[in-house]
Amino acid sequence: MSIETDGSVQDRRSAKVRWAGVALTLLGCGHLAGGLAMTAPRDIGSWFSATLWRPDEGVVDMSPAMSGFWLTIGSFGAPVTILGMLLVWLGRHGIVPPRWMAWTLVTWSAIAAVILEPAPWVVGLGAGGLLLSASQRPAPDLREQRNRRGASTGPLTGIALRLKTLGQAPRRHDVPDKCQHAMLRRYE
Repeated sequence: MSIETDGSVQDRRSAKVRWAGVALTLLGCGHLAGGLAMTAPRDIGSWFSATLWRPDEGVVDMSPAMSGFWLTIGSFGAPVTILGMLLVWLGRHGIVPPRWMAWTLVTWSAIAAVILEPAPWVVGLGAGGLLLSASQRPAPDLREQRNRRGASTGPLTGIALRLKTLGQAPRRHDVPDKCQHAMLRRYE
């Protein structure tokens, strides 16, 4: 069993975020390209002639031009592509998105997979799984952290440190936020 440094754990977490982003980017681009290849030759004239602005058949009973629009430009393809590119960027900067984003992606993909198969919803489930895995934080080793700060590791050390700082307001550099951590890691 090898001991992992903080850098290797962070690198693996960032790689998972980047791979999830690549998968979603490919899914979104593939959906847009496939949809455009199937519908654009037939429907592009009506898309730019304002016939979709007031459809005669309504929104529920769609014409082929209206369904072609919702399959391509109006579909989830563009937002999923943007989300994927954002995840690649976040992964490159060592930032892991919050768990709610991963759970939302997993839930959406699972519900859609139950409703419509065969479809590439498994890609969304896989990307969500990667994000969930990346957002897992290892349990901190408190003794190691205290030793780095020069404090003793006795049983009353944590209580003594809390009592010492009880009435003091935290200083800004004592409470860094995630963005500051990411910026510091970037320039180390």
